[in-house]
Amino acid sequence: MVDFDNALRRFRQIFDQSKLFETPDLKNILIVLDETKEREEFIFHLIRQFHERWRSKVHFTFLLAVRGYLNQAKEAKIELETLPALIEKVKLQFRDEDEFFDVAFFTDEEKSPFYRIEEILNQRQIDFIIIPVPFTLFAREEQQLNGSLGTTIDNVLNVCLMKNFISIFLVRHPQKIPFDHIKVLVRESMFRQDFLGWLFALVSKHVKVTLYFSELSEKEIERVKTYTEIIEERIKMFTEEIIIEFMDGQFTLVEFCNLMAKEVDTLIIFQALKKIEKDAQRITLSLCNLASNVIILPPF
Repeated sequence: MVDFDNALRRFRQIFDQSKLFETPDLKNILIVLDETKEREEFIFHLIRQFHERWRSKVHFTFLLAVRGYLNQAKEAKIELETLPALIEKVKLQFRDEDEFFDVAFFTDEEKSPFYRIEEILNQRQIDFIIIPVPFTLFAREEQQLNGSLGTTIDNVLNVCLMKNFISIFLVRHPQKIPFDHIKVLVRESMFRQDFLGWLFALVSKHVKVTLYFSELSEKEIERVKTYTEIIEERIKMFTEEIIIEFMDGQFTLVEFCNLMAKEVDTLIIFQALKKIEKDAQRITLSLCNLASNVIILPPF
């Protein structure tokens, strides 16, 4: 028992010296707006939450990419706000902090929304993308199908997440912020170094975090549980109440997302895996039935 206690103490010392508790290193966040009022307001609240929690200089770039679908909007008898009105709305939201915010807009309406995103990625180092899914509710190319989340989202997952290693927040619907229930699919036994920082940026003072395991060995599960005990201790220093629970059993990504299909008030978090070929395709297929908002972290 003494040997075990000594080993656990050494493990805790190593753990404390790690960067697990660091704030995510986000300097440039890209927000792609689809001009859907409810989701747009949720995104504004989310940005404010991040800004208040991180207390660091983060530049937010707004892309009003739905303009590429003006003709389809007219066919659907949807009137979009004028560009000056949209830009003014963004500026009014953050008028007291305008040094942190940019508005990016590309006037050429012949190119796809993802082309606009790629242009921005080529111009600056984007660390995080917030984007509604499906992107626009009226454009044919963006309609969600059984094996697709729409052209823009499919490309964002394939290129931004898997190739450029950018974290993605997919916004399906408005949700209470900060979040009081988060469900995490643990696909690897090693947590990201900034995992706790993500939780601090997202959670309320009374939060419940449920961890699901995805095809891990018993040894890996025990390692995760040890990590989690220490995480729970540290989070309690900053919150009034936290509950971290483990769900029995093992779940594939598809099974996990099917379980979450009706969990509209829960935030979902999981990580992409570089070692699994075509993981972006697996993620896309898994998310097709998901109703929750979801953060997908890139592979290590």
